[in-house]
Amino acid sequence: MNVSHYKQLAKQRRKAIQAVTGLAISHSQSLEIVAREENYPSWDALCGVVARRAVTPISYSLTVKREPKATRTAGAIFTSNPAALSDIRSIMDKEEGSLVVISSVTSQGKSTTTNALINDFVDRRAGHPNVTVAEHTSPKPQSLVAREFDSKTRDLLRCDPDVVIVGQANEEAVLLALRAAHAGQRVLLKAHASSAVDVIARYLVKGDSASNGLVSRLINRGSLVVVHQHLTSFEG
Repeated sequence: MNVSHYKQLAKQRRKAIQAVTGLAISHSQSLEIVAREENYPSWDALCGVVARRAVTPISYSLTVKREPKATRTAGAIFTSNPAALSDIRSIMDKEEGSLVVISSVTSQGKSTTTNALINDFVDRRAGHPNVTVAEHTSPKPQSLVAREFDSKTRDLLRCDPDVVIVGQANEEAVLLALRAAHAGQRVLLKAHASSAVDVIARYLVKGDSASNGLVSRLINRGSLVVVHQHLTSFEG
């Protein structure tokens, strides 16, 4: 529920109180009443919680066994959390664009999982054999200025790929990923992070108002998911 929902409740409370008691209260007073009904100390506190909730995507923690290359399918990788794979498949099947963030610390299989998800997507589109993949990497991400970055976004979208891979996550690359997803592309973003919470705080919420707006819109249409993974020792 968003702030507009609670404002509508406040309007209803204001009318009800006046109808029953004859007492006219101000709009701000009705907002405070609703906040206390929802167990918040003030309207500002309620708004703060709702705002943070609005930029919190679906997230999963994933434990992956070190396996021989032949078994590195999406199904095998997501054995410990099949619900995560189910959500990713649903999101990647959306025609309106989506963003899947695969995160981990160094050498924990981000690229392997990303490639497995692409292969899984291709396999599930058997009737569409010509699946195209575009990959964006930036060897010097900090050197990109806004004009150059916008040009890179346009160049990427002109290819009209089925899947876009964005590696080396940083502020600029994340904004490219968000813009591409919002423009209708399926995007896989690889991010270095210590946890799903770290991904959200470092890459998705900490940006400027433009990126936060894109994040919120993707979340509202159920098109953003974060998966954080770590490897365990190979057995057998």
